[in-house]
Parts: sequence; structure tokens; C-alpha cells
Amino acid sequence: MGDFLGFTFGGVHSSDLGITRVSGGDRYDEQLHPEIKDRTAEAPGLNGEYYFGSDFGPRSFDIEIAFDHLTEWQFRRLRKIFGTKHIQKLIFDERPYKYYMAKLESPVELSYVCFDEPNYNWRKIQTGYNTYVQGIKGDFEYKEYDGTTQRIYKGEGKMTFICYFPFAKSNFKVLPKAGNEYYEGSEEWAVSSGILSVDEYQNYDTYATDIVTLKVVNNNNEVEQVSYDGFKVYNPGDLSTGFRLYCPFITPAPSTYDLTISYVDGTDIIHSLKIEGLQKLSDKDEGFLINTNNGLIEGVSNFAYVWPGNATYETTGTLYNRFVTAGHFFKLQPDTELKSGSGNIYVLLNGNNISNPQIFYDYLYF
Repeated sequence: MGDFLGFTFGGVHSSDLGITRVSGGDRYDEQLHPEIKDRTAEAPGLNGEYYFGSDFGPRSFDIEIAFDHLTEWQFRRLRKIFGTKHIQKLIFDERPYKYYMAKLESPVELSYVCFDEPNYNWRKIQTGYNTYVQGIKGDFEYKEYDGTTQRIYKGEGKMTFICYFPFAKSNFKVLPKAGNEYYEGSEEWAVSSGILSVDEYQNYDTYATDIVTLKVVNNNNEVEQVSYDGFKVYNPGDLSTGFRLYCPFITPAPSTYDLTISYVDGTDIIHSLKIEGLQKLSDKDEGFLINTNNGLIEGVSNFAYVWPGNATYETTGTLYNRFVTAGHFFKLQPDTELKSGSGNIYVLLNGNNISNPQIFYDYLYF
């Protein structure tokens, strides 16, 4: 099935349901981004309104479908798949690198005609390689009417999906290699996604010592060169994205952990967060996770890094935000919005008792 003809919802492709995505005319319509909602307030006696900024609202997708040979079994599957009240992954064939979390906003509307079709079974005739039957050499198959009929539906319909989180997340951190279901044609959406190949990605998200050397002013007001440890990071998405940084507690346990996290564009520090005197607060905690999506520093256990760029873990309920002394939680900006461009963006770490940290984050798209 070609681009713009199919989609996947809840892990089931539209072609498996006997439906095809179509346009309402000779062109497809697409909103480039979610609805923008302005925050305003009226002031009595003044013209106009006060403007306090804008936010993106939920995103919706109107999909028109057609079917010309929908069986009774497929009709039943349609009810089951699209009758769910739960949010599911929604992936469009033309952009398989990203997924939305969606649900049906309203019941699916179908318009169809119904007719009966004879049922056939395939029969195989074994003639032998050198035997000719009705001019056919070798074994062959043919359809045989079994005396029954099945109900077939032909028509069209419409479904509307709503995404309360209006942005899509990346399905991949790197372009998939051969053997992956989305490998075919990936070169066509590599530019659209900005996702790197496996070889290009090798330099990113890996913790390295002395990764960057910067000029800093020391306590004696002298400029000196200082080398920092950290990660080279890469955000090809359309939007800023929060990251999660995991730091394991080490054994034997030190008295405290200190950490300054700096976001560097080329050689300029553009954001930072400082943590001082952090102490392990619970025996359940195997480490602490700095989550800039929700602004929390949480105790975690059973952490496992999954290459490339993902992880599994369990939160324990312990919070370590009390140890933040300066700066603020920040997000990774899209590479296109940074001056140095791809390849020179870093998250640098400076502190004590920090061993084998891991960083991971999503790519976010409109």
C-alpha cells in the first residue's frame, strides 16, 4: 500500500481491516500544526484585550476511508478496533518515523451498500510434471464454488482522531537498518525526520570524559581552559524536548553528591542547573533521575539503558528536588534553532561522585 493510503491504529494496519484512506477530492488536506489557543483577558473601559501568550491545543485528524470488499469478519474487527475508549498509537504510512497518541473523538460513520458473494474454495490438481491437463503442464489450482455465500460491504466512511498531547514522538532514534519493517523507503523520509543513520548516531548520547574544553574565569579572576565531561546531544525534532538524566548511587556511599548540568551551544553555556549536597534518602533508591519534562528529581530502581537512546526504570516515590540550589530545569532545543547547528550541542556535567550517568530523550514533531 502506498503513501497517503494507509495508517496504523493500535498496532493494526488499515489494510488488514479492508479499508483504504482516501481524499475528499483530488487533493489531501493537512494542518501543519495543532490549533493555537491565545491566552487573553478583557479589561473594562479599554479597547481590545490583554495578550498573555499562546498554547497549542489538542490536535485532530479527519480521515476519509473507502472499502469495496469488506467481509463480515472485517466489519466486526472494525467495530472492535475503533470502538476502544483507550488512547492508542496512530501512525501514518507516509511518515512512519513518528507516532501520535490518539483516540476516536466520535463514532465512525459508514455509508455502504451490501451484497452477497459466492464462497469459493481453492482446489489443487496434481497432474505430474510431464502430464498435460487442458493445456496446462504440471500441478495447478482453481476456485470451486462451495454452494454458500458471504455478505460483502462496499462504501465509504469518515473517522476523526483526537490527540490530547498534540505532538508526535519519534518511533526511532536512528534510521532503521535492513530487516526493520520501515526500512524500505526510509531514505524518502530521512530528510523530513532529520534522524541520523546508525553510523552517524554513534557519536551522540554516549558519556565521554573531557568532551569539551571551555574558557572559564577562576576564583583569581584569571581565564583558564577547563575540560568537561558530558554528552553530545542531538534534537532533530520540531520542538524543544525534555531529557532524563540518570545518575547511579555508588558504593561505598559518599557523604554527598554535587552536580552542575550545563547546556552548551558551541562554546556558549545557555542554560544550567546546580545540585549540591544531595544525599541518598532511601535504601530503595539505586540512583536518582533528573527529569526535565516534569521538573522532578526522583529516586529510581531497576534502571536499564536500552540502546539507542531509551531506558526502563521504576520510580520509588522519593524526591530529591530539595538539593537544587541554582539554575532551572531546561529542555533541548531543536538543532535548527541553535546557532552552531548539529554536531556542537552538549549537556556537560561537573561535580563529584558522578559515575556512569545516562541520558535519554524523545524527538517531538508537529
